[in-house]
Amino acid sequence: MQVVLHANWCHGSLHIWGESARRFVLLPDRDATQPALDSESTTSTATAVVEKLTDLVAHSYAIPADELRSILCDEYGVSDHFLDEADELELRLPRDLLGPWPSDRLGSAVGGIDGYQDAWLGSFTVPTVRLSTGDPIGGLLAMSRQERTPGIEQGHSVKWFISVAQFVLELLSDQRFIPSLLRSEEGRLEGLWRPWLLDEEVAPTLGEFLRSMPPVIRAVAGSAEHPWPLFESITSAMAEHVIRRVLIDDGFVESIEDRSLDDPHVAWLHGLLQSDCQLPINGEFGHTLFLEARRWINRLDEVDRNRALRGCLLLEAPEATGAEAVWHLAIGLETNEEPPDRILAEEIWKQTRDAMRLTTHETLDPQEVLISELGRAARLYPKIEPLLNERTPVGIDLTTAEVSSFLTEFHPLLLESGFPAHS
Repeated sequence: MQVVLHANWCHGSLHIWGESARRFVLLPDRDATQPALDSESTTSTATAVVEKLTDLVAHSYAIPADELRSILCDEYGVSDHFLDEADELELRLPRDLLGPWPSDRLGSAVGGIDGYQDAWLGSFTVPTVRLSTGDPIGGLLAMSRQERTPGIEQGHSVKWFISVAQFVLELLSDQRFIPSLLRSEEGRLEGLWRPWLLDEEVAPTLGEFLRSMPPVIRAVAGSAEHPWPLFESITSAMAEHVIRRVLIDDGFVESIEDRSLDDPHVAWLHGLLQSDCQLPINGEFGHTLFLEARRWINRLDEVDRNRALRGCLLLEAPEATGAEAVWHLAIGLETNEEPPDRILAEEIWKQTRDAMRLTTHETLDPQEVLISELGRAARLYPKIEPLLNERTPVGIDLTTAEVSSFLTEFHPLLLESGFPAHS
């Protein structure tokens, strides 16, 4: 074996990178060059070594992007039109004093890998080749057909992404997708297609994907560390590319060319049927359309309201009121009882006795339920979407004006969806 391929998702693109067995074995011998800091080392030397070890450095045996592209096209049989430009990622990977540790696939192939101290996470830049953003599923399926290519092995991450791509295609073939409407930070509306993941039929498959997600997939610096928001981002982007490409190729946009944008359905379709996902509307009309679209999506949500645990929000008032006051909107879970047994996220992350008491089934993990419920709430109340990128989200701060908007516009949507908010 000469190459081990890996994959990571970042900013809506799938990045392929590889470890080279040849480059690895040409590195200085780990036994002969193992450095040590003895008791006679000076403070300045020790400080310099620590600073060096915490620097962002290039991965020492990752394959350069141009060579990787050649391997993918010439040796692995992936058509060039499935590949985009070269790029690089910052990954946090296990390392020791000499650099990054090899993946288990590479380590078992070259043999003789012994650790003399505990590994820790270090930051490395890794050259990558991005799969085509216009057809990431096509690129992955092309890679799946070359799984047995001599000298090239797929790492666990590549195999996982291939399985996800096949799962998305199954969802689309079963017509499990819906149109969605998002509002960007600048206030612009965007029409997007999303796979439908909120029903009991696909729940076991989702759970298996989350449990089997290789740790390296969450190694991208600054990306979501929890499996659920990352999985949702990946499947949403894959489905969006496939559906939009089919609709554009079949010329569906021609059906609304002579229709007025004063019709909210036509305005929404403008962001769904062509390459530009932005809706050509704004102001009060756009705001009303956004709320109505969210309400419609909410009615599609078939989440069982009798489930053992459900998400909840708790609005905490500040000590001093006024326009400059800061309110806190905390997240948590509550049981389906009257009155409900409620616990906030801070205790769930600390795994206190009260938090673990909520577990009514051996397979029910309050932390996983919290992240899943947070993702469901974020689809209705975009203000809390940034929490999905936090390691242990507990809540957000709101101004008095934002609280007013939350109570009048979004609170009813959350209640209709079975996601209570208390004050």
